[in-house]
Amino acid sequence: AKRAAGPPAKRIEGGKAFELRGNVWYDEAYRGQSVTAVRRSTPAYRSLDSGLRAITDKISGTVVIVWNDKAYRIR
Repeated sequence: AKRAAGPPAKRIEGGKAFELRGNVWYDEAYRGQSVTAVRRSTPAYRSLDSGLRAITDKISGTVVIVWNDKAYRIR
């Protein structure tokens, strides 16, 4: 018999809700739009809004976050 998977892991950071799918934390505001990939500890990452970084710095691994109507994939 196949074991039913439990509900996906969820967490709230900075007032945003995230759901773990695979090994990626997805912002629940994400609707499949194209994402801008940014690597942590790069100049591109440091140039992102400090509010966005404050949230993604608390979540290890890959995070897809929607910020100011743009989607980012942070890893």
